[in-house]
Order: sequence, then structure tokens, then C-alpha cells
Amino acid sequence: MDVDAHLENQSTTSDMNVVCPVVSEPTTPSTAARVWVTDASASENVCCYAAVKNTGSSRIFSSRVCSSGSSSGYQNLTMSPPSMNFTFTHRYYYCSVPQKTGSVPSEIRSYRY
Repeated sequence: MDVDAHLENQSTTSDMNVVCPVVSEPTTPSTAARVWVTDASASENVCCYAAVKNTGSSRIFSSRVCSSGSSSGYQNLTMSPPSMNFTFTHRYYYCSVPQKTGSVPSEIRSYRY
């Protein structure tokens, strides 16, 4: 994590897999799940799923959404969150951030459910 609280992958040898927990009210389901990323890799993309899990239920994932190539600016990954509106539902993002290939790392800048 850098000083701006961005999750950076500083590794030059492996991708970083991250689980980002979400706090939300179960009675107000979201229609869009967003992750803001910086993709500094020339060969791989940052990819994320939105997911939900309830006690006694299987995990449900959204479709995988990926960045669209290397860019110095942020990219907005938007997905339709899976629906599961029960009291003990846990919501989270699962993202893969590519390894550092130059001087600037790829990163997760922020997220919102």
C-alpha cells in the first residue's frame, strides 16, 4: 500500500491477488460495482470480480472485468454485482493485479459497491 492508500503490486515476479471487503446495507442492493485501477503493465491487465457469499450458500461471482491495456491514468472497471440480499451476506471484490514490469506499479486505487 502506498501513502495514498492505493494497493500497489511492487513484486517483479508474481501477480498480486487481493480480496477487498465491502460494507453495505443488504436492503439497498447496488446496481453497479466499481473498482478504479491503474494498469501499468504492457502485457497483462488488472482484472476483478464482484462477489457475494452468505452463510450456508455458495459464492456468486459477477462477470470478470479487466482494464483495457496500460495507461498512466486510472481506469474504471464497472460490473453488475451479483444479487443476494440477506442479513449475513458478505460482499467483496476479488482482483488480480499484474506484476511490476517497469518503474511504475499497477494498483487498485479505490472501490465502491
